[in-house]
Amino acid sequence: MKTNECNIVQDLLPSYAEKLTSEDTNEYISKHLSECPTCSKIYEDLCNSTSSISDDKKFINYSKKFKFRFSILKWIIIILILIFLVTIIRKIVIIEDLNSKALEFANSSNYYSLYHQYNDDSLTIVESYNLDNKYYRTLKSVDKISGEITENIEEKYNGQTVETTIFDKSGNVLKSYTTTNINGIIPIEPKSYYLTFSTFAERLKTYIFCDIQETTFNGVECYRFTDLYNSQLGYNDYVYINKETGLPMRDCENSNDKYNSIREFYFEFNTVDEKTLEELFNK
Repeated sequence: MKTNECNIVQDLLPSYAEKLTSEDTNEYISKHLSECPTCSKIYEDLCNSTSSISDDKKFINYSKKFKFRFSILKWIIIILILIFLVTIIRKIVIIEDLNSKALEFANSSNYYSLYHQYNDDSLTIVESYNLDNKYYRTLKSVDKISGEITENIEEKYNGQTVETTIFDKSGNVLKSYTTTNINGIIPIEPKSYYLTFSTFAERLKTYIFCDIQETTFNGVECYRFTDLYNSQLGYNDYVYINKETGLPMRDCENSNDKYNSIREFYFEFNTVDEKTLEELFNK
């Protein structure tokens, strides 16, 4: 009879351990376990086994969740790295293309240039016609408040001597003299203002940190560089660079476009001839 009772209890122990049996059955099994060392030992082993299985399940579930989350994190990191690499490659392609184009014009001996510099209280304009080793160049400074011309200089270089003329604000000649010293008026030359870098670190810094956007300036397609530093243009908050020539069109040290920090450039190539210079020299 005892053996039959043990068999019945042992059959019920898994359900008892999972708390699936009724209250009457629980009372019956509990009383039997307190009186039967054999069944009590079986129940104890069963509980330990159930606890171990439960822990294993928890570990497996945790591992699955961890692997899933790690997999998501891994793909996020991979996507971010790909985006970073694509961005850097785009910058490299654009910068090297602009640099290559600018080099084609850098040493040009036939070009027209127009330069505006907005200072705190004045606007400086430099206009230059250049052909081989000759040039005609003017410099004007205008008071931003009154609109009066505060400086007006004309410089003509025929390849041997420089004729410099200084005018008053009404356009009358104040002084005229001849010298052999060229570039009394600062030359606005393509080779002095294109996008180039003096060191690899400078180039790498630009690839990583500068921002490049496609835009237009005065109707011309260009790239807008933000936070750019290079040995030619210096540090600028932004620079507009012509897509076709690789040369700057505008730069500024302040993003709020205050006039005291803006420079504007305009270049035309192969448009100056001897007749044009002769007319300018004789006017």
